[in-house]
Amino acid sequence: MPELQERCRNRHKQVKKNDLSILRLQDTEKEKGANNKESYSQVGIKMNSESQELVKQAQMLQQELQALMSQKGTFTMELGDVKRALDETEKTDEKEVYKISGSILIKSDIEKVKKDLEEKKELVEIRLSAIEKRESRIKEKIDELKEKLTA
Repeated sequence: MPELQERCRNRHKQVKKNDLSILRLQDTEKEKGANNKESYSQVGIKMNSESQELVKQAQMLQQELQALMSQKGTFTMELGDVKRALDETEKTDEKEVYKISGSILIKSDIEKVKKDLEEKKELVEIRLSAIEKRESRIKEKIDELKEKLTA
């Protein structure tokens, strides 16, 4: 579990590094005020309202990307938990096991528990796949905005 958390932190840091130029523009916009029709970036380039709009779009995409990364970390940890539980059910010879339901333990048939865990695993994998696709699209959009801003 600590290894998974570390990978999530490293991935989060990577996203932050990739979008540093957008963050610099964002900080500059906050300092100059959003009411100006033109403002200056840190390198002294005048930004018209179209450029400001592109920066705002990039900021929103960046926030969405951070939220997705958080969700991805949560689902990745959940998937690890489900896989470990499935491994444990495979190792045991018992016909019945206990599972947690709320704040109590319930005795359940092991085959039913395995089936529930397999379904949960499949659902979490689908969610992770959807998050990864969305993450990829957002990164592409951010890259497109960066190109427009530097052109």
